[in-house]
Amino acid sequence: LNIVILWGMIMTTVFISYSWDSDLHKERIKRFVEYLRRHGMEVIFDGDARPGELLPDFMEKGIRGSDYVLMCFTPTYKRKADGRLKRETGGVVYESTIITGEIYSRNNQYKFIPILFDGTWESSTPYWAVGKLGIDLRGNNAESEMAKLMRTLNDKPPVDLPTVSLQMTGNGKTKKRNRIFLTVMIVMAAIVVVLFGYNIIEKLIMPDDTKSISSSESDSYTTSDNDLSVKELVNQIWEDSNYIRSEYVKNLINTGITRYNNEDFPYAGALFEQAIKEGDEGTTAKNNLAFMIRRREYKSENYELEDLLSQCRESGGAFALINYAMYLVSVNEWEDADSQFKMVKSSDPEIKECIDWWMKLYNRKECEGSLVLGWLLKYGVYEDEEKSASDYFEDAKEDYENMPDFLYSTPDLSQK
Repeated sequence: LNIVILWGMIMTTVFISYSWDSDLHKERIKRFVEYLRRHGMEVIFDGDARPGELLPDFMEKGIRGSDYVLMCFTPTYKRKADGRLKRETGGVVYESTIITGEIYSRNNQYKFIPILFDGTWESSTPYWAVGKLGIDLRGNNAESEMAKLMRTLNDKPPVDLPTVSLQMTGNGKTKKRNRIFLTVMIVMAAIVVVLFGYNIIEKLIMPDDTKSISSSESDSYTTSDNDLSVKELVNQIWEDSNYIRSEYVKNLINTGITRYNNEDFPYAGALFEQAIKEGDEGTTAKNNLAFMIRRREYKSENYELEDLLSQCRESGGAFALINYAMYLVSVNEWEDADSQFKMVKSSDPEIKECIDWWMKLYNRKECEGSLVLGWLLKYGVYEDEEKSASDYFEDAKEDYENMPDFLYSTPDLSQK
């Protein structure tokens, strides 16, 4: 009996593969780990690495020695995992190399389970994991998805899968362990029968009537207490979903701006698109995406320039007005563009940021920067003690040869 008890104490070992997106994401992973441990899992993740320990060795031992690897997908995880093709370095890159080696050399698909934390499957799944069935912990189904994950980790098939899938839910190590356990149980049962007879076995394995449970209850993964624990985890991780989504969108936009400044236009545009899909509360992502499409720095298959410009103008703001005005310039509608600049006010909360943005273009010797600064100076929104609006317009003529003469006229600012 002691052997049986000790054998039953063997826990499922889980390795957590994730990217260091932000402090908020690290805290979610930590809570995720704590939940798994409370429910009988032996969890390996880098938060337990000892000071001085070689992280590559820690990762390799953890991945190769675990029963399951939970890959916590986010857009950052995908970028880092796919970055190994560009010879980038980092924890996720190294883990991805080990994981893909395990998958293809050992054909051990079921050991590696995708867990979607942020983004979408398309924006967060590394190329080598596309098509793998995963667990989605983002929305309203997080609770049922978590239950599905726990059934899998406990080597219990989800109730909504056909019986044939029973042979595919566990990895090789788990199956081997189950066969050994079954053999031990059969041998011990035979010994007990020989020595004591069947009555002893009945007393050992049959529950009391007061403790009996129905077959439907025994097949289910959780009791009512465990259901509450699942809800507790979901509430802890996503207790303020609006805040988390808002912070995630801000991170996407800020990273997109950084990428844009580094002239990584394809990635910047993709980040702005993702921010829009995730629900940008304002129009920052739309403005930035429209800006890039208008300048032909990015080609979107999901958004039309005119639609983006229209939506941004409805929300107002200096950036939207200027961006739309420059679109009108591109289609030779100079008078309409001029009317847009007339509506820009020096009291607009965005104006300083707009001036700084187009000043950067001006400093890069881009004629668009000269044209915008000249227009803003003409209508008293921007001040310059050294140059006049006409000076800026002359600088812009290099690219805007069809610039109309009326731009040089002195405007009536009495109603400005």
